[in-house]
Amino acid sequence: FAVFSALNQHFVPHLTSIGVVPTTAALVLSVASVASALGHVIIGPLLDGKHGILFTVLFAVASTIGYVLLATAPATALLFLGGGLIGIGHCVSLVAIPVYSRKYLGGKDMGRISGLTGVLSTIFPAVGVVVSASVYDQTGSYRPVFLTVAALFLLLTLWVLVGYNNAMKKRQQAAAD
Repeated sequence: FAVFSALNQHFVPHLTSIGVVPTTAALVLSVASVASALGHVIIGPLLDGKHGILFTVLFAVASTIGYVLLATAPATALLFLGGGLIGIGHCVSLVAIPVYSRKYLGGKDMGRISGLTGVLSTIFPAVGVVVSASVYDQTGSYRPVFLTVAALFLLLTLWVLVGYNNAMKKRQQAAAD
């Protein structure tokens, strides 16, 4: 997901290419940025709490819906909603790694995990921007990119749910033994 964390650079070109006026397109990007700042403030405590998995799923679903709206929305209000959902939802892919690494793997390997994810989250956004632009150059649209990201967030959601379900089964089995 780090590959697509800089994808917001393509919001304005995408929106203007589908007929949205530049000022409105820039405002959608601003909504996404403000929502992202808000999400970064609130997501850490939510993920670290008792219902962290639920919030992980909710934030990932928000991103999924946001990207679908940004790719397909026929109305400007839905574009603003999409931008906001993307902004708040993207936080899960950035904040969850250190929170869950510490929570489930302990502090022993935290330096190595943070170092690796830090390097990857620096390099991959540059790759994502170039790949996204290449897709646009080939297709004349950012829709395939946004819909691919939506599908990846949906897969993240399913992966988290399956992983959580398996962990709960193991805990119940260990408690029974």
